[in-house]
Amino acid sequence: MPEKFFATRHSIKPKGEDLPSQKYQGISEKGVELAKERATELLADLQQEKPGTVMLLGAVSNQIRTKSTAEVYGDELKDLVEQKGIIDVMVFDRNDFDTKEGQNKKVDWLVKQIQDNADKKVMIDFPMFIKEFALNNNTWFTKEGNLTAYAAKLLEKNNNDEQAALRDWLDNQGQLDNLVGPKPQEIAEKQLQGIKRLSDFVHKFLPDREVIIGAVGHSWNLDVLAVYLGNKGKVDVKGYDKLGGQMITETQPIKLLTEDNKDYLLYGDNKIKLD
Repeated sequence: MPEKFFATRHSIKPKGEDLPSQKYQGISEKGVELAKERATELLADLQQEKPGTVMLLGAVSNQIRTKSTAEVYGDELKDLVEQKGIIDVMVFDRNDFDTKEGQNKKVDWLVKQIQDNADKKVMIDFPMFIKEFALNNNTWFTKEGNLTAYAAKLLEKNNNDEQAALRDWLDNQGQLDNLVGPKPQEIAEKQLQGIKRLSDFVHKFLPDREVIIGAVGHSWNLDVLAVYLGNKGKVDVKGYDKLGGQMITETQPIKLLTEDNKDYLLYGDNKIKLD
């Protein structure tokens, strides 16, 4: 398990009169506004952390809407810090790296900025595709971008009701007749592996800092991650119902909290006390 992390679902996709954003591909104009609202919460969370904390919003899937959502978070965080005159938070985003050539120079420059400001809380908004968050590795989509046979059958069986299909997936555990799909527990564990890998990468350069990894992913995948965390590593319908049995909506978060020495899981609008 990584020390600290959070993940949100991507923001709203364009549909009907909710037109595509001109600046952020894959999400709508309403989606941009919704992501900005979530960014306000992320800033509040970071401000509660101790000085020197580094938050990397870095894990996204191969779908552009996840990267765009992360970019909205970063842009809005940077604007909020400047507008409110917040002096104990620094935000770095993709624009800060444009003049640095080569990955090593980018990393070296960023590490120096962080080390020179040991009393600041730092947000790095640099969304990167993490393979464990991918949808087209023959889990839900083929390499060509079509639904896998299992995914298509799952949706057809549930009249394209995503909520019902999620519950069915947890019940059938990735097996519909002779069709084999992803196993919920494996999907949950893979996402944690990707987050942990990013956390280890940051610790390699900043070994003495508290690190928080942020991710933007998809419903179903993030839902089973929440069940894994809230049900002692067992991903099934019973655990899903224990958490409220409600698929997360756009930009809703999953994160672990500690309050008054008690551990909680925030899953969408539900706050669940952990054993």
